[in-house]
Amino acid sequence: MKDELIKFFQKIKNSELIQTLGETQAKSGIIEPILRMLGWDTSIMSDEVTLEFPVEDGRID
Repeated sequence: MKDELIKFFQKIKNSELIQTLGETQAKSGIIEPILRMLGWDTSIMSDEVTLEFPVEDGRID
């Protein structure tokens, strides 16, 4: 897992696209893959991660 994370972070660091990503692209292309590499279940049926968690004034990422 450690090597996989290091390679992924290097890929992000070297990417020129990183500064142009929107919120949805960053979430699906960076945040969710990192969570999966760390062993979290990011599937829609997961009880570990809730994407866009609803709160009174909107949603929390």
